[in-house]
Amino acid sequence: MPDDADVAVGSPALPTVLTGRALLKEMVIPKSDPFMNADDCRRMSPAALRATRKIGLAWRMELADVARLLCISEVDYAHAIEAPADASLSEDQMFRAGLMIGIYGALGSLFDIEAAESWPNRPNKAPLFNGRSAIKYMLAEGGDAMINVLRYLQAIRMGL
Repeated sequence: MPDDADVAVGSPALPTVLTGRALLKEMVIPKSDPFMNADDCRRMSPAALRATRKIGLAWRMELADVARLLCISEVDYAHAIEAPADASLSEDQMFRAGLMIGIYGALGSLFDIEAAESWPNRPNKAPLFNGRSAIKYMLAEGGDAMINVLRYLQAIRMGL
């Protein structure tokens, strides 16, 4: 297989073949899940809250910073993790929780546990981060930065 693995996208009848960096640019991560509704959010919020809290602890993040990544107030997040069964995240907050979980999973597939949990806090020389750690980048730039970090890690996993 070549270094730039060919991947067909588009209609099955007329696929467009993308390689390398062009493929990375075409990776679509929607801003929200079109199949998630308020009932889904309520049902899945407790699990998302437990997961984001555990990820935040693994990444040695302050509670306020995890709340910022989820776009929720620190007070509301603290109440939600104390009583996750009573909490309901919005669709956007669930999407952000999913990004955190995706980033954590991608790191786990790339590194051993110690490296995976320390990587988000280490300064990064990749142009995307401009010398900042992934966490500092995501906190400064918001939701789009979370998408970019996940794309970056997916590209590494794909060998791009």
